[in-house]
Amino acid sequence: MKVNYYEVLGVERSASEQVIRDRFRQLARENHPDRYKGPDKGEAERKFQTLTEAVNVLTNPARRKQHDAEVGAGGAKATTDLAQVGKAYLAKGMKAFQEGNLAVAYENLDMAVKHNPNDSKALFALARDSAPDTHLGHVHAYEDPVRGGWAMPTIASTIRLLPKGFATRPYRSTDSVIFAAVEGRGTLEVGGASFDLAPHDVAVVPGWMDYTLRASEDWVVFSFSDRSAQEKLGFYRAERL
Repeated sequence: MKVNYYEVLGVERSASEQVIRDRFRQLARENHPDRYKGPDKGEAERKFQTLTEAVNVLTNPARRKQHDAEVGAGGAKATTDLAQVGKAYLAKGMKAFQEGNLAVAYENLDMAVKHNPNDSKALFALARDSAPDTHLGHVHAYEDPVRGGWAMPTIASTIRLLPKGFATRPYRSTDSVIFAAVEGRGTLEVGGASFDLAPHDVAVVPGWMDYTLRASEDWVVFSFSDRSAQEKLGFYRAERL
C-alpha cells in the first residue's frame, strides 16, 4: 500500500512548500508525543514520526517528484494506519536490498521498524545488513524524529534482536534496565542468577550489574531505562567486559 503524504498532512497535491510546512507545524503542535495524555504513547510517537516523514518528503523536490510518481496522477488511497505505513517501508527496503542498494534498504527498513516496532519482520530484515553487536545484539533505539536523541526526555527505550544461539558478552551500565520479551525465548544472566524469559516476561537489571543475554530461539526484546536522564545529568557510564 502506498502512503499518500498529501492526505497524511491534509493538503492538496498543488500545495506550496510554505503551505506544507505551515500545516506540519499545526499538526505537530496537536500531535506531539509530549502533549499526548492517552494510554498508548508509543502510538502517538509513531503517528508523529509519520507526519515528520511526510513533511520531509514533500519539501524535498526530488523525493516529492518520486512520491508523486508512486501514488499516481489520480492519487492513492491514503492510510494513517502505522502498521500499514511500516509494511510499505518494509516492502521498499526489501526491494532495495534485493537490488543491492544497501543504503536505501537500511533507510527504509529503519523507517519500517520506527513505524511498526511490533512487526518483527522489519527488525529481522534490518538485522540482515550487519552482524550483531557482540555485547548488545541487533539493537535499535527509539529516537525523536525532530530534535534527535531519545524519544522521551528522561526514558531511553530500545528493541533488539538476538539470533538463535547468539549470546552477548558481559555488559554493564549505570542505568537500571527493564527488559520485556516480545517474541522468542532466551535467558538473562545477572548477579549470578539465570532467568528464562518468554513473551510477556519482564526482568530488571539494577545499575552497574554486569549481565548477558542468550537466545535459545530468535529473540526480540524490548527494554527501557533512565539512561536518557542520566546522560542529561552527565553521569551515565557503560562498560563492555
